[in-house]
Amino acid sequence: MVKECVYDHDRLVYESDIEPELAPNSIVTLQHYGSLFFASANNYEEQLPQPTSETANAVVILNLRGQKDLDSTVLDMLVGYAQKLQQHHSRLMLAGVEDSAWQKLERMGKLAIIGSENVFTVSEYYHESVLKARLEAKEWINR
Repeated sequence: MVKECVYDHDRLVYESDIEPELAPNSIVTLQHYGSLFFASANNYEEQLPQPTSETANAVVILNLRGQKDLDSTVLDMLVGYAQKLQQHHSRLMLAGVEDSAWQKLERMGKLAIIGSENVFTVSEYYHESVLKARLEAKEWINR
């Protein structure tokens, strides 16, 4: 299950269902629940907001905190989604990325496609990497 996290002044206020279409100039922060592995990758992808012909300058932030191992099916899904967003001058950002997941992204060549500037490593503070990603997303949209 994937939910959209709604923030107000860098505070998580509530979670809601995800809008199916990705609006232009938007930041969508998503939290997943449950394991993310090869059998769930297709279902996970179907829940993500999809870019339309109107979508541009949008950022989707996926909070992956707690996902210590991302298998190749999940990585392929994330890269495919990142490329789809890139075609609409939009970005995928990964927050809460564990060191082991970062290393696997790098080793498999996926980090170069997603962009290391779009990957925020986990910290001891629960939403710190999400807030860093949101700050970068705001700055990028406002350029």
